[in-house]
Amino acid sequence: MYRRSVAVVMLLNESLNVYSSMEVLYWILRLFGYAPFRLQLDADTPDRDAFGTWQTKLYTISFGLAYTLAYIKFMSELKHTGFSASMIEGKGERMYFTFNFFTTMYGVVNGYAVRDKIEKMLYKLHAVDQKISQWKRNVDHRRFYRNVWAGVYLIAIVLLIYIYGTVITCQLHENSCNMQILFVFIYLLFVNSYALMMLQCIAFMEIIRTRYKLLNGCFRCLLVQNVHDTFRPFYYLLKVTGLAPFRLNSQPSNDRKELYYAFGYSASFICVYSYAIYGYLFTTNTGHLYISKIVAVMENGYMFSEFMVTNVAIIFGLVLRNRVLEIFVQLAEIDEQLNVLRLPIKHNRQHRLLTVLCSIVLGSFLFLLLVTISTVTSRLESFDTPALDVAALAISSFCFLLQIVQFTVMVLLVLSRYQTINELFR
Repeated sequence: MYRRSVAVVMLLNESLNVYSSMEVLYWILRLFGYAPFRLQLDADTPDRDAFGTWQTKLYTISFGLAYTLAYIKFMSELKHTGFSASMIEGKGERMYFTFNFFTTMYGVVNGYAVRDKIEKMLYKLHAVDQKISQWKRNVDHRRFYRNVWAGVYLIAIVLLIYIYGTVITCQLHENSCNMQILFVFIYLLFVNSYALMMLQCIAFMEIIRTRYKLLNGCFRCLLVQNVHDTFRPFYYLLKVTGLAPFRLNSQPSNDRKELYYAFGYSASFICVYSYAIYGYLFTTNTGHLYISKIVAVMENGYMFSEFMVTNVAIIFGLVLRNRVLEIFVQLAEIDEQLNVLRLPIKHNRQHRLLTVLCSIVLGSFLFLLLVTISTVTSRLESFDTPALDVAALAISSFCFLLQIVQFTVMVLLVLSRYQTINELFR
């Protein structure tokens, strides 16, 4: 019994899709001339042939002529003074009915103009549903189907009440009002245009909103919700230069495995920068690049200081790695308290700004590096630039630059919290 019920549920889920869920709405729109498009468009469905194009044109033209004839018939029976010969009364009603006619014609013509776009949109929504189902997230087509029926019932009840109120009004003036079923039907036909276009717009918006909500749930992991995610773009730059011997989301601990990882990570970059010192100061002859020995000594002294400062920064980061994690934990706790006080930190905005800053820093450094290498190699053909030496020198220089930028980043993170707290107690 259980297997049978599961099989029935699976069969219902497979039979329902975006086409079947809006089939009722489609046929109602098609009954009044608003749906000159095909409901289902398969991947192997060819383009419209000549017969299909003429059939669609004939469909739209037929409804256009029918509405036009109904409007002429209705308006020709109206009196210009007092009450009309039908159920409609007064000049204001003639203007209102004329406006309804143009609104109805707009809906018919617009449906023909955008028929291809609607077909493609429904097909793409069907493809999105298939992709979402692969991620174990299914669209509730049956719920949408019930909502469409609820909307149809609501519109039918409202229109009947509206027509009934109009008929009662005419009965109060039975001496000058001649009730005719034909004119009641024509009046209902044009008044119905508002309800149909509103139902159509709400249905399509609900279809798109449902898919967007599911896709938002699928990619929720990409949303920036805490200070760790905000700092992550800059963390990756620090990671590739040896300044981040810690895992960003890890809590401070004395785990031996974590300690071995941090020591191995820092030792690797110290070896790289030590090789850079040896390669630049002892194996590479750069004396012919300078105009004097004083400039050469100053340049060598600057590069030696840069390498040593970089190694010291790596060792300093290794020793204080737990302290850095504690700072991020404290910032996260501050953010939670600010959320309780309804003053949330704009993590998405800070993440975007920090990403732009990282892109500018990395892009400008790479541009300067390429310009320097191309200039030196173009003017000095005999100057040899081994790839390993250039890589070690580039990483070391970029690490030296990030040591300056990281203080600015941390100050901005702390400053944003301070400004928010200041607004709270202002």
